Amino acid sequence: MLLFDVTIELKTEDDKGRIKKTRETYLVEAVSVTDAEATTVNHFKGIQMEYTVKSVKQSRICDAILSKK
Repeated sequence: MLLFDVTIELKTEDDKGRIKKTRETYLVEAVSVTDAEATTVNHFKGIQMEYTVKSVKQSRICDAILSKK
């Protein structure tokens, strides 16, 4: 498995009715770019915000060490 940086753009409406665009980057474990994008889309199923996957690239991070909490 490889690690990928997946950048998404979220569109939200502020209290004045204006559309605000926010970019967020997620670290996704996948076997390919296509798999990383599909995993991200699956993760965001059911959210009430409009989003777009802007980029997917192999991460320079070599490993993620997660706590067991």
